[in-house]
Amino acid sequence: MKKNRILNWFAPLLLIISLCSCDTTDFGSKKKEPVYVLTLNDIVKYPRAQSIEKEVPTYAGRTIWINTNAYLHSRNIMDIEMIPSAQKKGFYDLQVKLDYHGKLAWLQLSVSHAYGEVGLLVDGVFYRAITPDRIASEYEDTVIIRGQFDPVTAKSLKDNAKLNYRIFNGEPKDEPFSF
Repeated sequence: MKKNRILNWFAPLLLIISLCSCDTTDFGSKKKEPVYVLTLNDIVKYPRAQSIEKEVPTYAGRTIWINTNAYLHSRNIMDIEMIPSAQKKGFYDLQVKLDYHGKLAWLQLSVSHAYGEVGLLVDGVFYRAITPDRIASEYEDTVIIRGQFDPVTAKSLKDNAKLNYRIFNGEPKDEPFSF
């Protein structure tokens, strides 16, 4: 009789503990950490400012110095579309939809680096140097990054762009800022 009473209390108690545990009830939760984070940074030829410049690895196994203050970051990229590259068959350029701050940053970047290159980093690893194209109109919110991305990297950047934007900013607002 005592065994039945203990069993009657033990089974529901075990069920309640397993359901209330934070680690065990996290079924199907979305990722909270951003992946395939894209940044555009200045390439530093002669490092002098240790506090804002750092050495980052490249996919080729070397290292390169960059300015850690990124011009553009995944927090400013609302969406990415893949466009077949005109220069290299089987590779892709990226059509990037920017938020307002990203558009302003791209305008500055395209003017200050019109004849130079900036470093494109994916998850903190140098991918390649690119020359930014100018925005065709002040009303445009998309730009093309001509980087000749391999299909796997291009698809991963595309698939994670919206999620990364939500992680960094919350839900996107469709209407522009107005007074």
